[in-house]
Amino acid sequence: MKIKSLFAGLLSLAMFASCSDDDVVAEAIQNPDSNGNPILEADQTFYVSMKIAGDGTESRAAGDNGTPSPGTDFEDGTPNSENQINNAYFVFYDEDGNVVGDIVPVELDDSHLNEDINDDLTIERSYKSVVPVSVKKGEKKPAQVICYINPISPATLQNPLNVIQTISRTATWSTIGGGATKYFAMSNSVYYPRSAGATTGLAPNDGLPQVAVPIPETYLYTTEKAAEDALGSNNTLNIYVERYATKLAFNAVDPTNYVTATRVYDLTAENPAATSSTTTKLVTLQFVPQYWAVNAESNSSYVIKSFRQESELGGILADNYTFGQLNARVNPATYVEGNNSWDYSDGANVLSAGNRWAWNNPDLHRSFWGMSPAYFTQEYPEVSSDLKDITVNQKYISYNELATNGNNIGFAATETAPQYFRETTVGYRALNSKNPNAAVASVIYVGQYNLNLDGTTLPEGTSFYTYLSGNVPSPEVTEDRPYIYFNTSNGVKSAIDGGESMLLRFFAQTTILYRKSQTDEEKDAGEYTRLTIANPTDIDMMVNALTVSEISDKVKQNYDGNTTTVLKLQNNARTLQFTSAEDADGIYIVTSGGYMEIVPDNAATFDENTQIHLTDANVTLMRQVGLSYYYTTGHAYYSIPVKHFGWYRQGNEQKNAAKIDWNRVRVGDFGMVRNHSYQVNVTEIVGLASGIGDDDNPIVPPANTEDYFMAYSVNILKWAVVPTQNVKL
Repeated sequence: MKIKSLFAGLLSLAMFASCSDDDVVAEAIQNPDSNGNPILEADQTFYVSMKIAGDGTESRAAGDNGTPSPGTDFEDGTPNSENQINNAYFVFYDEDGNVVGDIVPVELDDSHLNEDINDDLTIERSYKSVVPVSVKKGEKKPAQVICYINPISPATLQNPLNVIQTISRTATWSTIGGGATKYFAMSNSVYYPRSAGATTGLAPNDGLPQVAVPIPETYLYTTEKAAEDALGSNNTLNIYVERYATKLAFNAVDPTNYVTATRVYDLTAENPAATSSTTTKLVTLQFVPQYWAVNAESNSSYVIKSFRQESELGGILADNYTFGQLNARVNPATYVEGNNSWDYSDGANVLSAGNRWAWNNPDLHRSFWGMSPAYFTQEYPEVSSDLKDITVNQKYISYNELATNGNNIGFAATETAPQYFRETTVGYRALNSKNPNAAVASVIYVGQYNLNLDGTTLPEGTSFYTYLSGNVPSPEVTEDRPYIYFNTSNGVKSAIDGGESMLLRFFAQTTILYRKSQTDEEKDAGEYTRLTIANPTDIDMMVNALTVSEISDKVKQNYDGNTTTVLKLQNNARTLQFTSAEDADGIYIVTSGGYMEIVPDNAATFDENTQIHLTDANVTLMRQVGLSYYYTTGHAYYSIPVKHFGWYRQGNEQKNAAKIDWNRVRVGDFGMVRNHSYQVNVTEIVGLASGIGDDDNPIVPPANTEDYFMAYSVNILKWAVVPTQNVKL
């Protein structure tokens, strides 16, 4: 099979002609009673003179408004890799969007090279040829065309335009016979053209995107010779084609050790009153990178870039956005303080010209935004458990999937070569959701913490908890940091020599657990005595009744006193809970009603004045001690949302902020758009990564993320390349 080399970024197919009346189809074969494009009364073959030119793709954030410029923001694709062509096809349509004729193969080889492209700084390579299109009796003449390069499934491309805009693919490239060469699927660049007759400016508010390229009737020839003669004409019709895929390269510096502390309780003191004294010890955490991947990637890509409207419920509608409608979502000027969000309603005022993002550029025959299938998601997960109950169009990755590389997910931490992903964008529905941080595509940087406790290196794979924050006895650490605790090995003893168990730390935190007073001294003080770690007997009672555990669904449902509202928690959240009402026998929990005996949820009898159900007792206990966060075998991750061109618009007041205010993020600030290239550089890692509580659970970044001290800069490569992010973690 002959392989044809093309170009790095966008493909431009140019059909052109300077024709005479004799060249155009004769009126004798047309239905004279038809209006507009007539229906043919006989089979007919037309010839189209075409020039095929390959564009470069944007490669950096190009100025303060995020709009690339020819000559500085484009680069060639990787030779013999990103620019390979296996096959190419034309599909023709009438003005109603119905397919005309059969799919037409296009020859793109060195014999059709066109060298006359020096005046266009965005074109890398050009071809010229003639394409025949056979139209059947009863069809209209060709009026529009879409070109497909390396299509994943050519047989399904012959659908009407309104259908083809909703067809998606899971793959963005293919190989031949198990070979290593990737053949990237491409199709027409979809953008908003200028208004009719205008020489400058964008389409008006009622302008619709150009999906298929219109074909003037004078570009159709009835003889192949006439089309061949037109190859030298400058009267051209360009068709620009873009890849489905996005490209992202990731690189990170070596992490800086994270220094914090632990609080160890002295339970060996002879004086019981001194048993609650503590010793603060330094704990040093070394993050060892293992993998990286793109999280929340769309499950599929549209065959044609989409500008379809979304319904109020998040579904895809039949109509495309007009330029004005979409621009009001991309560049809203009004921030509604009460709602903590932008006004994305139709007709809303947009940013001034100097501050808005110019996301559509008809001069370059492209747009820098579009809708992926992820756009049309009704709900977005707040936590990983949400994925059991909602349908999402995105993939959230677990640690074990990365570790086993299941379905070729993820890459080694040392892999810095660009990798390819599906287009993933979301709209205002995601940005206004309760967890926009999980809705946008993000790079997750996954690894394992190795710990050193007070000068002693702990075994690799040591699990630990973070809980509350405190002073770190180190002159290099000036702020409070989360303290570190460990699992138990026996009773309340820490599994790590010299460390402290999370269980005992929770015991020390609680002040609402009591038992009946026993000694005369206790009875003189009151009928009930608070359980304390100063008393070994109290510790034994708590060890037998309580455990550090995940939070049950019942507790989450009852947390707000309304079973219709479920508390959302990260999957590594842990708290102190009663194991059963039977184990809690003899322990009373203090509520607003007084000292309450703990009974099973299904107790046959129940006195609300003196008893409390087990679930409610656990809710009360969790409210009092709060949450710790578990790092199973030390596994952890950083999440880095991928910034898009919109972030760099002049009107973005938080462009240089260290922390993202998700309330003020606009559509287009984050995302991965087809035929764009992204570079994420982590320049410093000084913060604490988020823990992974279960290696099998998908990673869903929490709504309230850590301060990662992010510093982003853009370096668009030569695709439609988006800003390089320099990130401090």
